[in-house]
Amino acid sequence: SELAVQFYQGFKLAIDSIRKKGLQLQLFVYDVDDSDSAKLVEILHKPELADMHLIVGPLTGNAFLTVSRFAQKKNIAIVSPMSQQNRMLLNNDCVSKMIPSVTTQLEEEAKYVASTYKGANILLVSNSNPKEAQHFNIFRNRFNELRGPSSSADSLHQVKGGESLTKLLSPDKINVL
Repeated sequence: SELAVQFYQGFKLAIDSIRKKGLQLQLFVYDVDDSDSAKLVEILHKPELADMHLIVGPLTGNAFLTVSRFAQKKNIAIVSPMSQQNRMLLNNDCVSKMIPSVTTQLEEEAKYVASTYKGANILLVSNSNPKEAQHFNIFRNRFNELRGPSSSADSLHQVKGGESLTKLLSPDKINVL
């Protein structure tokens, strides 16, 4: 896929940078996907795989789970470069991931907004679907935890699709959307 090619090109750039700093490493690349489990099993039986220090990927979910179980048995660190799901981390200390979950991203955004825009009028715009309401609640809970409910109750507002934004703008504070 185009995404896999782009990831590979970026990874190769990183490897080249590491090598320029004097680190010696050997890179093995295997083309796997969820549709060919026989090929994946064949790759997992390659002798060099048991001696790896790190596995990055596969990019697809089922293939990643299979390889992560292999990595756990061999005590090899494995990184999921694309998934945001936390469940892959359960019961496998060898697994890490590059992309944080949506919850983690929202909590970090709330942390940034709470520390950077103290005293500002914070407006979160949503389209009123249930998922966005859940995201708003995650953000609000972390924001309130950091700023305290008394200081944020009048400074954090959810603006839903058809609502007038202008009535929530503050003439006395910085407005942050």
